[in-house]
Amino acid sequence: GELARTLLGAVADSINSIDELIQKGDLAGAGREAHNLVSTAGSVGAVVVSEMARQVENVAKSGDTEQCLYALVELRDAFARARRPLRDYLDCADPTRSGNAPPHASAA
Repeated sequence: GELARTLLGAVADSINSIDELIQKGDLAGAGREAHNLVSTAGSVGAVVVSEMARQVENVAKSGDTEQCLYALVELRDAFARARRPLRDYLDCADPTRSGNAPPHASAA
């Protein structure tokens, strides 16, 4: 669970790094970061995110900044959609978290 949450954080950080690299015009760097993201996203089961990262990687190789930005938007969108179900799944798979936590409003 903790590892999975760390990986989700790494995916988010990676997407932000790709964004910064594209803004700086470093498409080669963005492509490398996207390449790493393909496997990181795949390791947490974020298949669509992994596919979109591969798309960013391929577009970055072509040197087309505008297409990179479009691909980045799709990548962010895929991650936004995948994030909640992934987190729920990872929490369910985490034996250290139980759903039987006492309610917060128990200050009588």
